[in-house]
Amino acid sequence: MVRRNFGVISMIWQVIWPILFYTAVTAVIAFFMGGFLNVMWVVTLAAVISSVFLFYVYGRREQERRRDYGPSWRVRIDMGRGAALVFILAFASCIFLNNLMELTGIVHMSEGFDEINEDIYSVSIVLQILSTGLAAPVVEELIFRGLCYGRLRSAMGIIPAAVVSALIFGLYHGNLVQAVYAFALGILLALVYEHFDGLFPAVWFHISANLTSIILTASLGAFPAFFGSWIFIIISTVLSFLAAAACLRFIYDRRRRIRK
Repeated sequence: MVRRNFGVISMIWQVIWPILFYTAVTAVIAFFMGGFLNVMWVVTLAAVISSVFLFYVYGRREQERRRDYGPSWRVRIDMGRGAALVFILAFASCIFLNNLMELTGIVHMSEGFDEINEDIYSVSIVLQILSTGLAAPVVEELIFRGLCYGRLRSAMGIIPAAVVSALIFGLYHGNLVQAVYAFALGILLALVYEHFDGLFPAVWFHISANLTSIILTASLGAFPAFFGSWIFIIISTVLSFLAAAACLRFIYDRRRRIRK
């Protein structure tokens, strides 16, 4: 893989400006419309507006990458088995990581997480799906995998770029619980982005994971005795770990076959 040499200042700017741009769009919408819009509507509008411009920038960078490096060895995700594989990996990873943080007590260590949870899950299920389930994954994948990881990968290689972009993704969320969860998920998202050709698989993974979290939270609220029981948590943790591990093994074997 050919690596480009970027100055440190240039590299930092290329990585953080999409985050600053999205933050600025959110702040402007909140300033002018926050008085009569719920915070989740503000987030949704900011994500949609930002995604349009960021997708244009990402498209230009992808054209440059393909021109400089030629055809990619990576495979395009198909709408059958490939999409199902990514969904299962996202579903299992979401359950395993959430359960692991519950079992270790991390989920109870952050007041900031409780406040954000209140903002997300106090609105209607439709708005949860529109904002957290759809709009947020699109803009975040454009920022953290399409632009941030893509630029870091050109400068430092796959593994360091995956770790650094996942760390930035975790810190971006601003509280301990989401930082730990987002870091682990960010590693998996970089893997999905790296293995499959294009941004869509990472977006699909992120959407699947967030929708799983929304459904699990709604289920826990409706049936707390069942979904909140330790037996369910332990069994689902083991099963989700095995499912995620099987998906990762399949991806590894498939990548090895393709690159031969």
